[in-house]
Amino acid sequence: RQLGDGPGAIAALVARNAWLTGAQRESNHELIWTWLRQTENFAAAAPLQAPDYVSDGWLQLGQIARNLWREEGPLETALADWQSRFATHPANPRWVVATRDYVRGALLASPGRVALLLPLNGRLAGPAAAIRDGFFAAYYRYGGGTTAVSLYDSSQDAAAAYDQALADGAEIVVGPLDKPGVTALTERSVGEVPVLALNYLDTPGPAQKLVQFGLAPEDEAVAVADRAIIDGRSRAIVLTGTSDWARRSSTAFSQRFTEAGGRVLETQYFSGNAREYPDTIRSLLNLNDSSSRHSALERLLGTNLEFEPTRRLDADMVFLAASPEEGRQIRPQFRFYHAADLPMYAGERIYTGHPDREADQDLNGVRFCVMPWLLDDSEELSAVRAQSSRLWPDSERRFSRLFAIGYDAFTLLPLIRSGTWSAGQVFPGATGNLSLARQDQRIQRQLPCAQFVGGRARRLSAGAEI
Repeated sequence: RQLGDGPGAIAALVARNAWLTGAQRESNHELIWTWLRQTENFAAAAPLQAPDYVSDGWLQLGQIARNLWREEGPLETALADWQSRFATHPANPRWVVATRDYVRGALLASPGRVALLLPLNGRLAGPAAAIRDGFFAAYYRYGGGTTAVSLYDSSQDAAAAYDQALADGAEIVVGPLDKPGVTALTERSVGEVPVLALNYLDTPGPAQKLVQFGLAPEDEAVAVADRAIIDGRSRAIVLTGTSDWARRSSTAFSQRFTEAGGRVLETQYFSGNAREYPDTIRSLLNLNDSSSRHSALERLLGTNLEFEPTRRLDADMVFLAASPEEGRQIRPQFRFYHAADLPMYAGERIYTGHPDREADQDLNGVRFCVMPWLLDDSEELSAVRAQSSRLWPDSERRFSRLFAIGYDAFTLLPLIRSGTWSAGQVFPGATGNLSLARQDQRIQRQLPCAQFVGGRARRLSAGAEI
């Protein structure tokens, strides 16, 4: 389980059952059920593989518990189908009933009145509209039922909007979007109703009922560092832009990579001026040193020498924090400067989120970690995204990532309201596999990784693919 093989862990517990009797066996079944609900290794879209009938039955039951907690309609159908296929399974009937109660418990926690606090005017109006549209996309997808959603403008005074939402009877508040607005709520000692803030505080807040959810660049950078370690990389050089996002991403990558046992040999920063890229890349690859040695040797010998510069050989990867436009110019230059064989990893924003085979050919080989919504390789998310593109084309196209966070915000409402989201529970969302860090009430995202192949983003398997 610790090595990331969830199905294998369940199979091991099933094999253990042969040596147990009575109460011990029931305790073992309870452990299986707990692991099925809590282990992040079951949240991936990859098909589950089990070596035997009993293990397969447990895995399929766990999949029902994890994937149907947002919808009541398909639950009974799925359980009936499971019982017909696994009629003699030891999970019958106790753990089938437990699955039904677990899913229904989450559904019953759905709030009757939801307040959505967003800046409907000003510079954040566009991003806020995308979050709003994503929120309602999930509302219609899962059949909002008895949930009523009221929209409040928080562009001027988030605290006042919050007070008005409470006065109107809101049972849960989603928002605000900007950091000052989130801070304003913590200063008012939020606690009357749960709040799902759509940004992160710079420091832990005092409000226990305020859960923080956002798209921190640190999430993707940590995922990339973990992926690089899985791939066997141990010595990195870093090339990063100077924007706040790029700096945070490269810093988080370096910290995680070092913590995992790797070494960051050098970091270079590039400006937005593409004409300066060659000098920065040459310096990062130590090609300037190679040229200096060549010139010194020519002076010493007094003759012209044929010369091919040699790049540094101590690094086994490069991490790039850049936009798609920057990356499409930088990646080919690594090939030009004799570093085509140096594996390149990048932050999530190297990908626009919309397939562009011709433009992304220049990024071939680059590995990055990205939210599932943008990978478009899940049958469920692909269908939802296609429908969303038709209904809300501007929001989904211009602000895909924010549309996805709005989508997830709605689906998480039962968990936030019930307060039963325990440590270790991971839920597959559009923005990643989501877990809650109880110590600071921050939702953390675990991201799948992909690679540009033929100008398209292709998901990588969980194991190393060198």
